[in-house]
Amino acid sequence: MNRVNVPNGEYARISQGGSIRNIIYQQGQFDCAREQLYGKYNPQNVYNMTPTDIHYYIADWAISGNRLNEIGECLWYLNPFKPTCSNTFPSNGSGTLHTRLIVGTLDRGEESSIQDNYGNFLNSFFKI
Repeated sequence: MNRVNVPNGEYARISQGGSIRNIIYQQGQFDCAREQLYGKYNPQNVYNMTPTDIHYYIADWAISGNRLNEIGECLWYLNPFKPTCSNTFPSNGSGTLHTRLIVGTLDRGEESSIQDNYGNFLNSFFKI
């Protein structure tokens, strides 16, 4: 939602006054919004997901203007698939690490390469 509501810059131009759809489907922004990645079918796309009530609740919560204070005004999200990540992102170094956030836990028996030693998902948020 930070990209949707940013008052200036590239994301303000793309969102055209607050279009969530424009931000999500902007070329190269969110892999889950693309059926093809690098010329191959992407099975982890939004058309193959089965959202549950909690997913709708979280979406409604964010669209209603609620926010996680820990994330602040960050515009980028990085899931580094490892316990550590660079202090700058994207690769041109225009953003700096703002927050390392643990956003959830896995159910028993699931596996993920993005877990820490406690079974938590690790994500990093970057700001300009």
